[in-house]
Amino acid sequence: MINGQVSSVRTPACVVTLNGEFVTWETVTVKGQNYYMADTYTIELPLSGNPQFSYDFWATVATGEIKIYMGFPDDITHFTANELTLIFQGGLDTINLSVGQNTVTLTGRDYAYLLIDQKITDSYVMQTASQIATQLAVQNGLTPVVTPTTTPVGQYTYNEFNLFPNAITEWDLLTYLAQLEVFNLYVIRKELHFEPFPDPKIPPYVVPVQLEDLVYPFPRVNVTNMNFGRTLTLASDVDVTVQSFSMLTGGLITKTATSSHVGQGVKGQKQKFVYSRPNLTPAQAAIQAQQMAHEITQWEKKLNIELPADVTLTKNTPVKINGTGTEWDQIYYIDDITRTLSADPSEGFSMSLQMKNHSQLVKVTVT
Repeated sequence: MINGQVSSVRTPACVVTLNGEFVTWETVTVKGQNYYMADTYTIELPLSGNPQFSYDFWATVATGEIKIYMGFPDDITHFTANELTLIFQGGLDTINLSVGQNTVTLTGRDYAYLLIDQKITDSYVMQTASQIATQLAVQNGLTPVVTPTTTPVGQYTYNEFNLFPNAITEWDLLTYLAQLEVFNLYVIRKELHFEPFPDPKIPPYVVPVQLEDLVYPFPRVNVTNMNFGRTLTLASDVDVTVQSFSMLTGGLITKTATSSHVGQGVKGQKQKFVYSRPNLTPAQAAIQAQQMAHEITQWEKKLNIELPADVTLTKNTPVKINGTGTEWDQIYYIDDITRTLSADPSEGFSMSLQMKNHSQLVKVTVT
């Protein structure tokens, strides 16, 4: 039973292609990562099962596109990739050939690697963050999915990206601009997304938990393992201060976001963080402080789950725990989602989630 619905047993399937050619695989692992990180994969292939790829091919191949489809087809004995979900699309980074085991292991990243590996060549001072994101996406053959912004990056002229342009990658620049705009940044398939974070009110992926009682002296939960954790340092109050010096007015703007626990909390020394961001307006500095406070305190609570995999959950979907009757019952946000499928039926199709969030009793105020 998943999310309160009874489902029939289905057999998982996976299709892997390398440069458009179908690959016979032994294990496939896809890791989806949030917060400005590229998704990655690891695939183990039997050499004997892939005669189309010779030793010479692996010794000389210079580039490759990997596509990974996963899902549950109606007929496991006869299906196509179109019946599955395209879980990953990206490049080929490393090849490890094992003569003794007669296998080859491939690893790589999604198409964010195009920007991660490319240094910036312009200062972009006359453009907005969204214009830069659109330009870099197009330059790298990606489709821009970009929310328009209005602040020219020339407002941040005196920062490290203008002082050391040859030392900064395109992904570094977009990450910096996304943080300034309080945006998310990621690549999915061949789309570059530069946009606000998902609405926290979107329907969550619910994991029901029933603790032990008189009838059942053991917890009941539809997962194979679940671990809760807390960082007590962040369970106390937190101050995040953003200071911004204006080159135009010569004035200093200071905004502080205070994350306070309402009711119970750890009564310890308040944690204080100070950041400098040039040329912000008071409103921008307040937004920056509030967002940074949110990001820091999200590490207060951690939740790791191992469970049978599906292909509907994405890294941008919130996960909700219900049923413990404690403060562990709340929304968590995915930091890492890893799916692993083995050709060995005994190992099956598994999924692990690493998640985090602050207590639901936290209130953030800005002064």
